[in-house]
This record gives sequence, C-alpha cells and structure tokens, in this order.
Amino acid sequence: MLVSLTSAQKAIIVLSLVALIAGFWYGAGGTGRGGADAPEDVTWEAPVATDAPIVVHVTGAVQRPGLYRIPAGSRVHQAIAAAGGFAPGACQDSVNLASFCEDGEQVTVPAEAAPPAAASAASPEPEPASPPQTASVPAQSPPPTPARGHPQPAQSLALSRPELPPFAQEHPKPLVRINHAGLEELQALPGIGPELARRILYHRQVNGPFRSLSELDQVSGIGPATIEQLRTRVTVN
Repeated sequence: MLVSLTSAQKAIIVLSLVALIAGFWYGAGGTGRGGADAPEDVTWEAPVATDAPIVVHVTGAVQRPGLYRIPAGSRVHQAIAAAGGFAPGACQDSVNLASFCEDGEQVTVPAEAAPPAAASAASPEPEPASPPQTASVPAQSPPPTPARGHPQPAQSLALSRPELPPFAQEHPKPLVRINHAGLEELQALPGIGPELARRILYHRQVNGPFRSLSELDQVSGIGPATIEQLRTRVTVN
C-alpha cells in the first residue's frame, strides 16, 4: 500500500506521525520541558517585628492627660502610667488595664460619680405669731357740751400695734464641688441647664479637673456673667 503512494502523500503521513508523537510527549510531561501543571515552589516570610513606638492619647481622670509615645505591644496600664497614673476620683474598674494599645488609640479614664451632697440642715420652724392685741379703750363719760364759741379739742386714742414675729433665718446652701458634682447637681446651679451640665462633665473628663473658677469660661456657652452667678455657689476643691 505504501508503495502505491506518492512522495507528497508519504511526506504528509510522516509529518502527521511526528506531530502526534510530539503532542503526546508534551502532554505527558516529557523530560525536555516541565508540564503546565507542575507545582510551583511557594515561600512564606513571617512579618518582621518592629520596635517603633506607638502614639496614644490618654484623657480623663489621669494626672497628666495628653499624647504619649509608648513601645509597641504596650498595654493600657502602661499608657496610664506614662500619663502619671490615675487622678483622684478615677473610676479604675471601668478600664480594661490588660488590653493592648494600638497606634492612634484614645485611652479614656472616666471619673467616678460624685456622691449626692448632704442635705442642708433644716431651718428651725418659726414661732407662731402671737395674736394681735386689741387695744382696750377705757369707757369715758361723754364730754360736756362745750360752750358756744369755745370748741372742744379732739381727743386722740393711741392704739397699740401688734408685734410682728421675727423672720426665720435662711441657712446658706452648701457649696457645690464643681469637680465632683453629677449631672443633677450641676443643673441645680443658676444659669446651668441640662446642655451646659453635660458640657461641663465632658470638659472635666477630657481635660481633667478645673483648677480655678475662671477656667469655666473654656466650656462653650459659659461666660463671665454665668461665672459671677456661680462664684458664691461652687468651689473647685
């Protein structure tokens, strides 16, 4: 059969066999070249630890609120220690001292709620007023009829006035401790409503206690007039 084929036909058959053998060899993953599905070497590198410090913002009831650089991996108690530790009146149980700090984190230490102010001593009850005394006018005989041309002078009767009871003394109200007062105590002050009371509490938590009464003007909405009203009602101690 092959003898009867022409040279061109024989060449086509040979080329077809060569192509078939080459395709089978490449598909089976020959030794001359790696197959398409050969596994690749994959390497994994662990992240390199860095000792660069982080920056945290410590606010609230601490000795020195502000920004602090602390080592990476520090915990909350280390950030508070960098700010001088807890301030008097800090609510330490509300802060997770064992949690890790992250770069750019704000660590806030709230202050404890101030105990309600002791009730002012009750003022003594005023003594009941004595009933007004009725002026007694002695009975007099009718005056004699004056003679014509000589008018009789009029007689005046002096009536005794009733004594008024003494006024009960008003006891002065206790001073409100502006650095420990709660929301209700602040609202009871003159010129301080619910919104201003919340602003005072927020300013106290963020910036710490007020060192003088004049620092109240740093609270939005409180001016010199309001501070004058509070001067005899509050204390920073």
